[in-house]
Order: sequence, then structure tokens, then C-alpha cells
Amino acid sequence: MTNVEQLKQNLGKLSPRDRDFANSLLDGFSRYGSLTPKQLFWVDKLNARVNAPQPAAVKIAVGSMKGVIALFDHAKKHLKHPKITLSLNGSPVTLAIAGAQAKAPGSINVMGEGKFPNREWFGRISPEGEWSPSRALDSDATKRDALLALLTEFANNPADVAKKFGILTGNCSFCMRPLSDDRSVAAGFGPICADHYGLTEEWKSAVHNQKQAELTETVNAAATATNTNGFFGDGTWRAPNATLNSWSLSIGTKVATLPMTI
Repeated sequence: MTNVEQLKQNLGKLSPRDRDFANSLLDGFSRYGSLTPKQLFWVDKLNARVNAPQPAAVKIAVGSMKGVIALFDHAKKHLKHPKITLSLNGSPVTLAIAGAQAKAPGSINVMGEGKFPNREWFGRISPEGEWSPSRALDSDATKRDALLALLTEFANNPADVAKKFGILTGNCSFCMRPLSDDRSVAAGFGPICADHYGLTEEWKSAVHNQKQAELTETVNAAATATNTNGFFGDGTWRAPNATLNSWSLSIGTKVATLPMTI
């Protein structure tokens, strides 16, 4: 029996996703009468998946994925295949919800660089927060531990981790486009993606905090520059016989009220 014939017999034992891939290989063989060396490699690999004994899956708790799934559920109203990208020591780690035809529908696939079927795969996370690492990580405990820390942090505060990715890389964690607007740079993601993923309030809050920081910096700079007239770098003004308890400084459209020291 050839390996192609064996694959035909094993179709019913494959996962839905592997079965679709196997059918595409078999269709190619039927059409052209042969397969490329790369395609034959995958024929053998699919057959091996059926015949090899499956070890018990290791499950590691990373925390409830309720918040993460809420992001994906909100995004599905706007996007066909929403994804979230994080950073692991400078390398991208992409998360996506497994579809109805996947081996574990509704789970969160954790993937590295590349495209299927050559993409790195780091396992899947159940909605309850149990991560089943891929066997490829068995030989790289350092990477597995780093992934565990990243996924745990993401489960606990998905919006904050997405923001960190944007600030670190200059790209939006959700669409991977460059953040060119100062407000989006401050938030870590853009207003459109914030709307898609249900993070509009987080975006507004980040923008507000950035404006407050800019105002404080402007006031401090102005106070330092005018210290010969009674203003000091600590934001206070010292003058004899003054009866006011505070002073207001207007710069353009920005107004700040600071304490006065007598």
C-alpha cells in the first residue's frame, strides 16, 4: 500500500482541519498523478499522526480567558477573522479563536511566525484558561516558561498587554498597522480597533492621561523658564505680602492652577 493510499484510508481518523488538508493533497494527486516532495512529506506526517500513540496532553492554568474571549466576541461583529498579536522577546505571538471545523472549536490558538501549514504552533487555550502547550515546546523549557508568563499576564489584563505591544513595537496589536497618531501611540492601539474590540473607553482614558502629562510638562517648563520673576521649577511662586493661595497659568488654551507658597 502506498503512502497516498494509506492517507485515503486514514481520512476518517484525522481531525477536521487535517482532513481538509489531506483532501487537498489527495485532490492534487488525483489531478496530476504525483505529488511534490514537500507534499509527500505532509502525506507521511498526516499518516504518522493517525498511527502514533497520543500522549496525555499537558494542561497549564493561565487564568480565565473570559476577558480575552470578550474582545474576540466584540470584534466578530466587525471582522471575519479577528486576531491579537503579542510580543515574546521581540517575536510575534498571534492568538485567534479556533473555528467550527477545528479540533477544539472555541479554544484560542497560540501561534508564532509563518503561515499554515508551516507556521509555528504553541498550543491552544481553553475558554476556562487551561493552556495545552504544543509538543514542540517540550525541548525548549525557557520558551515555554516565557510563553506561560506572557499568556498569564494577557489573561489577567488583555487591554494592558495589547497596549504594551503597541508602545513597544509602534504597531497596533489588533491590526498590526503602524501607530502614526500621537493619541494612538499613547493608547497602544488606534480608535478604530478600539471600537472593534470594545476598548473605546480604554483608548479615551489613555489619551486623557497623555494630555494631562503633556499639560504638566508644559506648566513645569514654563515655571522653570520664569523663575527669575518669582516662579520656581517645583511649580510654586514666592512673593512677599501676597494674599492669594494659588495662581493660574495660561499657555495657549491650556490653563493650570498650582499652589502658591508665601
